[in-house]
This record gives sequence, structure tokens and C-alpha cells, in this order.
Amino acid sequence: GYTSCSTGVGRTTVTNTTVVTRGTIATPTWGSRPVPIASHGRSVIKLWRDETEANTKYSRNNINIDGLTVEGEGTHPLLTIENSLYYWGTSNDAAGDTTGITISNVTMETTPTVRSRIYGRDFQNTPHGIAFDNIEIGGTTVDITNWDDYFDLNSYVFDVSFDGDTIASVVADGDMASAAWSPMVGVVSVQTAPIGGGGGSGGSSSFSGGFPIYIYLGDTMAVGTATSEWTMALGSVRISGPTPGSLVRPSNQKIWSEVANALHVYTPHTNSNTSGSVTTTAAHDLSIMAALGELHPDGFALVKRGSIASSLATEFVAYSAGGGGRWAKSASQHYQEMQQIFADCVNWINQTMGRQADMRGAFVTLGTSDMQADGGAAFASALPQFCEDLWADFSTRTGGEKFPISWRVPQNGTAADDAVQMALIRTALSDLVEAEPQFQAVDVDDLERDRTDDLQETPESAVVCGDRMVTALRTKAI
Repeated sequence: GYTSCSTGVGRTTVTNTTVVTRGTIATPTWGSRPVPIASHGRSVIKLWRDETEANTKYSRNNINIDGLTVEGEGTHPLLTIENSLYYWGTSNDAAGDTTGITISNVTMETTPTVRSRIYGRDFQNTPHGIAFDNIEIGGTTVDITNWDDYFDLNSYVFDVSFDGDTIASVVADGDMASAAWSPMVGVVSVQTAPIGGGGGSGGSSSFSGGFPIYIYLGDTMAVGTATSEWTMALGSVRISGPTPGSLVRPSNQKIWSEVANALHVYTPHTNSNTSGSVTTTAAHDLSIMAALGELHPDGFALVKRGSIASSLATEFVAYSAGGGGRWAKSASQHYQEMQQIFADCVNWINQTMGRQADMRGAFVTLGTSDMQADGGAAFASALPQFCEDLWADFSTRTGGEKFPISWRVPQNGTAADDAVQMALIRTALSDLVEAEPQFQAVDVDDLERDRTDDLQETPESAVVCGDRMVTALRTKAI
């Protein structure tokens, strides 16, 4: 997908093709130029939009792939369709439209270790109008019920279907008019659904007086490894911020500052983690804030507490100065402190803003330290009650659906991996997914880790994980 054209012009057809993967290339290249692995350089199908801002009218469209067989081992994802930075030059706009794509009769011999990715930049520069028909991966037919086991979509992507069934899209309130439009397919019908809140009757969108509030809590993974230098150098409008040389995000992205006891505009590395043990790094909040900002153009609040080496139920490191310790309510450590800062934020929204705080969901990353402390069984025992405590103590409504919880599953295969303890933890999370409709477990086994400790995610992986956590939350919209 290299050459662009005006929307509605041009056509690409590929039929009856077999691709044989030949192992892993350490650094994929295009000619003599390396293709970053983080950008899915190993994908069988690659379609990247990296136009300059002046060329947003240009498109890749009318693409038909019919009859594709992929043989060989599973390190190569099926596809990447995304708005992406231009990796070999100075264009950082990631602009351009992608639409009118049909991919049908595909058989992939093995299930890739990396999910396929479809990402947009915003609602005018995004993949949309994509139809999959008769897709089989690793012997399983991919359809509307299991697509998210194989594909990652960010919140800009819409009008994607499997065998004629369209994935329900969640478009940010007020963005319907600005959503991408294609003269080939007409005006796209996009469903708008608010993210669920704990308790209450029915959902609430920002058309009402409710002001969305979320919580994000966890261990070392929630503290992250991204530095201000990394975030600035990324040059992404979505992650680095809209103003070159400044990391300040758009004003609708608000995060609670425990230091100031007020909501502030999110500025990575300045207020990423004012309640936690490290304040200068950032983690999944980099993309969680961006994705929630896309869903709530009128504003939202995030209350975050990331604490290094903290655990759910078994102490790995002694509790001190916001680090270590346990999150279980019965431990009377992190949980009560999180309750207090959440209550402060709710009061600030209700009193200072004159709005009604409306709890919409929780992001959690816990389990790694429990594994390291030989606490798999204790984690499994404590997990259901911990979630019940969250639903009881952080809800802002008085009845109805529980708010959704999106939980990052600890990675397999890290330097600290204990197979026995990890199995107990992951089984407990899987069991709760089956038992609780509003609980989602987010798999990250395919994401790269930092080479220095083979435990924490790279900053690039943290961004992907944050998007996955928001996507998981959205599947539980009420």
C-alpha cells in the first residue's frame, strides 16, 4: 500500500496467493532501510498511511484480496493497516485515509504470536470500511464473536465487519459529524455507546450532566519506563501532545493531582503519577489518556496510583512511601489511600466544576509482584473480593450494571517468571472473566519487554497495552 490516490480512484486486486513465512528477520527492511519491529514490520499484509498534513485528501482505497494462504511458523501477524509516522524521513503527520477494503478467503496455517493491528490517527485519517469474509487463523474461523483475539483496533477505526456483521463502534460524543466519509460507500452508520458506569440505570454519555471519571491502579507496570525524552522524541500528536516542544495534552484530558488536590490537564512525566511511588516516568496512561480523550471531547478525569513492586495479596516489598505493599482492602494500605484521592476528585468535580462525577471504569495492572512473592494462591483467593470491593466503594451510581474493569494479565516468560505461580494467577483472571460480564482480562504476551530487566514493557509496548485496555473497556459499554 505505497502509492496514494484521490478517494474513490484506483483499484488494487490480489487473488489466489500463497505466502510462506521463512522465520524471523531480526530487523526487517524495505530496500536498505530498516522497518521498525514495533510497527509490525513482519506483517504479511502491510498498508501504512504516512502522508503529510497537506495531503490528507489522499487515500488508499478499493483494495480486494481474495484467496490468500499463509504457511509457516507464527511470528508474522496477518496484517497491519494503520496511520503511521514515516520512518525514513521528516514527515510526522501520519495523515491519509484508508477505505474500501475487502479481504476474503484467507487461511493462516498457525496462529501468530502477534495480533494484527488496525489503527487510525483521528476520525479524518483512519482505516474504515473494511470487510473480512471467511477468515481462518490457526484452524479457527474469525468472526464477530472472537475477532479481538486476533486483531487490535484503536478508537478511531470504524465500519469493520466479519462475514457481514459489523463490529459495534464507539465514536466520541460530538465526533459523528467529523467521522471519515467515503463517497464509495456513502455515509457510514456508526453506533455511539457510552462506557458503562458502576451502578445506575442504563448508560450515560457526555450529553448528560455526568462527568466521566476513571481509575487506574497497579504495580511496577503502571509506573512504566517511558521518560520525558522518549515521549518528546516520539513526535506523535496523539502521545507527545499537539504542540511541538511541549508535552501538554488537550484540555479535555484531565488527571487528578494529589499534590495540588485538583484536576490538571494531563502532562506526561509532570503529573503522570502524583499519588504513586515514581512521578517522572509514564506507562499505559500515555495511550489510556489519549484514547479516553477521543471518546470524551467534553472532558473526563483519571485518578491514577502506580506503585513499584506492589501486589494484590502477598507482600513482595514492604509498604513504604507509596511503594511496595498490598492493594487488597483488608491490608489497609494502597486501597484506602486510593479511596481517599478518588473521593477528593469526585468532590472537586461535584463542587468546583458543578458537575456530577460519573464512574465509567477501572484499569488495573497487578499480579507480577504476587508471582514473585510466591503468592499465586493468595492472589486467586483475593481477586474476586477485590473486584467486589472496587464495585462497591468506587461506584457513583446507586444501581444497575457494575462499571467495567480492564485488567492487564501479567506476561508469561519474563526473567522473573514462576510457571506454577503464574498459572494460578492467570487461571484466576480467566475464571473471573467467565464469572463476571463486566470484567475483562487484557493479554500482552506478544508485547516486547525492556532488555535491561526482561520484565517491564518497553515504552512502545506500554502504549499498545494502554490502547488494548481501553478497547477492552469499550466492549463492556452499557
